[in-house]
Amino acid sequence: MRSKRFGEVRYTDRWFCYFDLLGFCRLVDDKSIDEIIPTYEEVVRELEDQTGAKAPLGVSSSWFSDTFILFSRYGTDREFAAVEQAGRLFFQKLLLKDVPLRGALTFGKLYSRVDRNIFIGPALIDAYHYAEAQDWIGLILTPTAYRRCRSTVLDLDNRAHYRRVEAEAVVRKFPREDVYAFAFNNASIGGRNPYLEHIRAMRATAPTECRHKYDNTEAFLLLHSREFGEVSTSA
Repeated sequence: MRSKRFGEVRYTDRWFCYFDLLGFCRLVDDKSIDEIIPTYEEVVRELEDQTGAKAPLGVSSSWFSDTFILFSRYGTDREFAAVEQAGRLFFQKLLLKDVPLRGALTFGKLYSRVDRNIFIGPALIDAYHYAEAQDWIGLILTPTAYRRCRSTVLDLDNRAHYRRVEAEAVVRKFPREDVYAFAFNNASIGGRNPYLEHIRAMRATAPTECRHKYDNTEAFLLLHSREFGEVSTSA
């Protein structure tokens, strides 16, 4: 594991964003290492680009195998904006390169020693559980993040690109109450949603048992794209 370093940080409240790549084990099983490494390096570069731009605001990152994390130095509103944007752009750019992933952004206590790649705390556990519970390709804000935002000026009901998750299929096992997700509604090219093409392309090559994940993603995308009058339903 490698990490970006911003110094010693105590156990404190942070904004924490967790991602894992979908199908990574299958990719390792099916492909040669020469085919895997270029894709992996591209993912790492995207992570470094996004967190590097936000480093002056205290955002850092680390990764191991198919897991990628971003986190703030403290828990301020400004740092939420920085982590959220860096995480969302990381998610968007990989999706547009046909790299499927799912992520969760939360708020909570975290101890980090980036020089030794040590990360411990409820924030990591909460983000991990909600990321793993997702049965789609998406980025969510956990109930803990929602409650923190609601107590400040960051109320998610007023954020343009997040919508409440209502579909039972999206989040399994864990409560869906107060779960919000990136709604794929921040881009339009000629009246079409650019994410849709990539979701459908990835579905076409996914194992049969995984295709429902892309169906769940498309349904959520289309629901919220229509709010903005986008025409994006054609195959």
